[in-house]
Amino acid sequence: MNPETGKKLRAAAAAAAHRSAAEVATALMTAWHDSLSAPPCPVTGIDPLDTLMPGLLLPGRVTVVGARPAVGKTAIAMQIAEHVGVAHDTDVVIVSLEMMAESLARRHVVARAIAQGTPLRDPHLWRDEADSSAIADGIASWGQLPYLIIDQDRRRGAVQAAIIAAVLAVRERGRRVGVVIVDYLQQITDDGAATREREVGLASVMLAETAKSLGVAMLVLAQLNRASASAAEPRPPVITDLRDSGQIEQDADAVLLLHRPTQDGAAPQSSRPLARAAQIIVGKARHWGIEPGQTIEMEDRGLRWVPAESAPNKPAPSAARGNGIPGYGLPAIVAAGWLKPDPRTGMLELSDEIKGGDHGDW
Repeated sequence: MNPETGKKLRAAAAAAAHRSAAEVATALMTAWHDSLSAPPCPVTGIDPLDTLMPGLLLPGRVTVVGARPAVGKTAIAMQIAEHVGVAHDTDVVIVSLEMMAESLARRHVVARAIAQGTPLRDPHLWRDEADSSAIADGIASWGQLPYLIIDQDRRRGAVQAAIIAAVLAVRERGRRVGVVIVDYLQQITDDGAATREREVGLASVMLAETAKSLGVAMLVLAQLNRASASAAEPRPPVITDLRDSGQIEQDADAVLLLHRPTQDGAAPQSSRPLARAAQIIVGKARHWGIEPGQTIEMEDRGLRWVPAESAPNKPAPSAARGNGIPGYGLPAIVAAGWLKPDPRTGMLELSDEIKGGDHGDW
């Protein structure tokens, strides 16, 4: 090797993005202590899902919600957005590539009227004067939501730039972003991609990298193909039904698949008016030790998903690692009260309840 080449290699090595184990340990220790005083991690507001997969909306994590058209991807995403924004007092960035912001607002008005027991007589055209009070209330409610909506440009680079700009704008105001919602992945375009699979794959990678670099949770909606519905015997969707690219599965921390069960070709109806039986199926759970296929029974009550009252929706025993520590992550352990700060040193120690019990070898 000539001296000049060696010099270039050494310069390249010096500039490489690497960290020692000690540097990682220091960063982890800092994050650990910061988490004790940080605001709680937002949850989806869907109780059985939050119990089964705690920390789903931790910063940097990407959750893909997949479903066939008209099953309820946007409805459940907007429901989660409202809970994260209102219950946790955080801002929500919504990248709406299928609907204009005004369409999302109209859906909110209709959903709110149904939830309050006063469904609109004319939910599509809003021409019935008897609906005026509910419509005005719904519009006022929408105007109070802490949303930043991106609905203009579908190009991959433009979508990424818009997300970054929105998150930075929120932080400049001294607020935090609870979640970024993308509706939906396959709508993002890239003129430089040679194939459709490549185009969707690049979009998936971009969203995952953006979530991690900004430190924000991301909820990405995705279309499923019709394989499960068009089979000789219709079946629930599986992760391989994600449309156009296997890259989506690789990039996601979690994949949730929405499904409406069928009986003789028709969706079974709930005993409640306006309610339809629905399911959230776990397709992937990178951090939770959950086997794919676990199902949460739900009801779709007109643009709002709620746990089915007839189903226990309890996670299976294998849903958590660590002999009963949900999610086995530090925030979950601290929140559960198993670790508590020592008043003298400030360091975390096992609580008295845990010290006195038999909890296996964890």
